[in-house]
Amino acid sequence: MLDLIGKVFSKSRNDFVRNGALFQLTQVVYHHIFNLYGGGPKVLGIEQKRPAYKLVNNLRIPNNNPYKREIDIVLAGADNTEHWIEVKSLAKSSFKQSKFKPTLAKGSGYYRQFFHDMRLNDDFIHATNKPKILEGKTNGVLWVGNSNYSWHFQQFSAGTSGIPPDSTDEKNVRKWLCIPHTKNKDYFASNLNDISLVIRSRCNDNKGNIKLRNTQSYVKDVLKKYAVQLDIEEFVSIIETLPD
Repeated sequence: MLDLIGKVFSKSRNDFVRNGALFQLTQVVYHHIFNLYGGGPKVLGIEQKRPAYKLVNNLRIPNNNPYKREIDIVLAGADNTEHWIEVKSLAKSSFKQSKFKPTLAKGSGYYRQFFHDMRLNDDFIHATNKPKILEGKTNGVLWVGNSNYSWHFQQFSAGTSGIPPDSTDEKNVRKWLCIPHTKNKDYFASNLNDISLVIRSRCNDNKGNIKLRNTQSYVKDVLKKYAVQLDIEEFVSIIETLPD
């Protein structure tokens, strides 16, 4: 049991720490505890679908289905808004520009997901066309955009799972994800609130939206902070003896 705890709450050299599902779970635990005892935002759900249409000439394309984005973690924002969090567990070898190709083609992966999150953000979405972009319901619930979006890449310790990403990879992936996918002026004029070059610059300025995180930084500190309220002082005394 102690060995398992060590793998979860430290950056030890093991594949278990790199596990993407665990990385997501630690963030859910962190935000839930922070909400209960620290006044943090409520966790609204995990793996939540947030569809939206794209417009051409300020109109929805006839018979065109919306992109059905699935958000890893959705937090409650201010004034009934939402904060979307995406978590990724990738080895350093996966941080190649070819894997972040700026295309919205179906099945294109990371770039398509990120662009959707950005274009539905309150600071980027076309305000006048917002009702058309988000004109739909899922299970009776109206589609919504976000007030904040964050992409967290797991910084695990190197083991058989490969070398973890570093600050250079963080910088590169921000640069790649912020590249405009098209020079089509009408697309940006219909869906976003500025031209592509300005959108790219503003995207790069949002440095806090793309960052490296690890399971230790999420869970170990918050458990120590709220140990009394959670009645886990003995448990915390154990994890404090574990190596970083």
